[in-house]
Amino acid sequence: MISERDGAGAQSIFAAIKEGRKNALVSILIKQNHGVRDAWVARSLSRAEIEDMLDHIASEMPVHETTAEDAALILSSALADSPTGSIAPFGLVQAVALIGLSDVAPRFVSVDDLVASMLADAAAAATDAKAVQKAVRGSGRWLATNPQLDSWFENGDDVAAAIKGKRKTEDRIAAVIEKVLEPRRAYWASVVAWSAFAQRGDGNDNDWIEMALVAREMASARPLAEIPLARFIAVQTAEAART
Repeated sequence: MISERDGAGAQSIFAAIKEGRKNALVSILIKQNHGVRDAWVARSLSRAEIEDMLDHIASEMPVHETTAEDAALILSSALADSPTGSIAPFGLVQAVALIGLSDVAPRFVSVDDLVASMLADAAAAATDAKAVQKAVRGSGRWLATNPQLDSWFENGDDVAAAIKGKRKTEDRIAAVIEKVLEPRRAYWASVVAWSAFAQRGDGNDNDWIEMALVAREMASARPLAEIPLARFIAVQTAEAART
């Protein structure tokens, strides 16, 4: 299983592995711009223990079924996203071997390439200009069906500097979009794209395809002010800065 990517860029992979009469649980944590942050394997677990742990994970975050091939792609991308000189967690080798992943090596995956690969087999009507506009328009309402988006906001000194002296809510939101989100649009496009990649395992084409289309728009030159999802992130950012 794989989680969606949260606002901090964190995404997890989980796998339950049968080992004789017992089971093992693999957990791998990646973080955008930081590579693979953690990896561990819990062994000699009963089926009931595995199910309890997976139920707990599912109660903490949205998780979706994935394949070994997709897990390998995510890990390869994360390894390429690691800071220069960083060392992968010791448990990663054990985790990769236990799952049986192959072809795991640093490989940069751009948002455009990721989205193109996901949409390669999609129907033309689901990805045409009309579909793009529909996806963009609806993106500001995603929180109603996806609680993960509650974590999609910015914080830090750049936010404080952007909204300083601005009393009106609309002025604060506009400042966040222009001075915070625009410089980091590649970051947020990647968050959205990899979240779409995670959702793909559920088989609900409409949801993940719309998210993939919006990710591509966020990675383009389209002004973020025209994308409701960007405004949503800005609103949450402005609200978080007030607390």
